[in-house]
Amino acid sequence: MGRIIVRIMAVAMLGGVLLFAPACESAKIATSVSSVTREKPKVISENISIDKPYIKVKGNSIKLEGMSHKDVQGKINNHIKYELEDHISLKTQDEKYIYDEFNKDDEEYEPKEVNVVTRSTYEDENLLSVVISINTRESENYSYEIKNTYNIDLKTGQDVGLGKLFKGKDYLEVIEKYIKEEIDKNPEDYNTSSVKISLNEEYYLEEDNLVIVFKPGTIGSYSKGYREFRIPIESFGQDFSTNMEMESSFVVVDRKQIVVDDNNLKGILNIPVIKAIEIEKDGIDYEEIQDNLNNLFENEIMDFRDKMYEDGKAAMEESEKIGYTQRPYVANVTFDEKYNRGNLLSIYITYYTYTGGAHGNHEDVAYNVDLNNGKILKLKDIFKNDNDYKKIINDEINKQIKDIHEQAKAEGISRGEKVEDIYLPYEGFESIRDDQGFYFKDDSLVIYFGLYEIGPYAAGIVEFPIKISHIGDSLKDEYVIK
Repeated sequence: MGRIIVRIMAVAMLGGVLLFAPACESAKIATSVSSVTREKPKVISENISIDKPYIKVKGNSIKLEGMSHKDVQGKINNHIKYELEDHISLKTQDEKYIYDEFNKDDEEYEPKEVNVVTRSTYEDENLLSVVISINTRESENYSYEIKNTYNIDLKTGQDVGLGKLFKGKDYLEVIEKYIKEEIDKNPEDYNTSSVKISLNEEYYLEEDNLVIVFKPGTIGSYSKGYREFRIPIESFGQDFSTNMEMESSFVVVDRKQIVVDDNNLKGILNIPVIKAIEIEKDGIDYEEIQDNLNNLFENEIMDFRDKMYEDGKAAMEESEKIGYTQRPYVANVTFDEKYNRGNLLSIYITYYTYTGGAHGNHEDVAYNVDLNNGKILKLKDIFKNDNDYKKIINDEINKQIKDIHEQAKAEGISRGEKVEDIYLPYEGFESIRDDQGFYFKDDSLVIYFGLYEIGPYAAGIVEFPIKISHIGDSLKDEYVIK
């Protein structure tokens, strides 16, 4: 989801408003004749090309062919395809709006240039690492890059979190040591003297290296862009392995896309579509669970669309009365499959709106499903009844906030700031809510807070990953993921 939120907000801020055109404006991807031939699966390169007066897109995507498990192959290909199509379509449609609305008579209009590079950086019989780099040239003097990484278990199609690659517990110290040594070489290039690596860190593999990736502004100025640190795989000894044991999924998550193009509302709605791999197993009717979930997702997203349409219509009618030119409202829905193993499914849906002003807003809702019965889980449902789940979670969050404060103080003091003047984030946190948002990810339970909830808008969605191993004794057995 982090990726999705960054993508939505970045595109929204560029043009001041998002506009979604009909599907014919979407990115068209055509398979090229070139491919990287190895042992199955094959990695096939696909050309991407859009040539419009307002935007020019060129580059490539990839897809896999030749896998014996077609569900897994389809899941991997759709994951990469949808990410790229969504980003390119949003950008294309945004630029079309700007071109049509503001530059109708400008024959010298300079189209935006987008270059997409998708590459497979590592592949063995167990794991595939993919890096997608999208560089957008907004003007002669300004361009920016978005970089996404994917590390996929080829046996199940699951995302591979950093911790899954290691058997021991010392790998974080090894990574942090290498990064600190690199920072110490040119400390003026960074806004920190040390880095604390989390289990959710972005990374990819090369032939001989583990590459840790930090987004612009994370540990250095935005102008420095993405920062990458290469740690030799041999540094981890026998603790490193790509041969992981990951649970298979009971269901596959696809999507249905609805485009809204009206004078009152513009939007693109991506609706999760659950497909059971088996109709029935061990007495569980997965077809019924599948249908119930699909109805839930579609009904809630359509209700969101209908409300935004009515609000946009009312705003348009009111603006006409006072002679004000009102732009159509924007409603956009994207989702991320956070966890899909065994009996658990976590779908994270972002409901984005733009109604005018400096930026849009979004509400993020995680749906955590017990696939044994189709129940949507609340946080209290996964804990044993005799445990004070709020205290357990609050204690874990407070530990992380304390570490964040200690690091902020150390860095502030190193810059010569007075302790009382150092900004300490999340000081307003007191306790989680009864309806606290959460989802499963890798081997962690992730607690998240919405915009403005415990930090400013610029902080975005604040997340606290809690390793299941830290709280496993408090959880019901069926929700102790590994």
